[in-house]
Amino acid sequence: MEKERTLQDRLKEDLKDTEFRKVFDEEEGYASLVIQIAKLR
Repeated sequence: MEKERTLQDRLKEDLKDTEFRKVFDEEEGYASLVIQIAKLR
C-alpha cells in the first residue's frame, strides 16, 4: 500500500524545480503584500 502524499510533500518535491521555485517565490511575495494590505484596512 502506497503512502498518501500530502500537499506539503508535493510542494517540497515541486520546489526542487528551479523554474517552479522562481514563480512560487514571486507569487509568495505578492500574497504577503496582499495580506499586509488587508490587515491595514
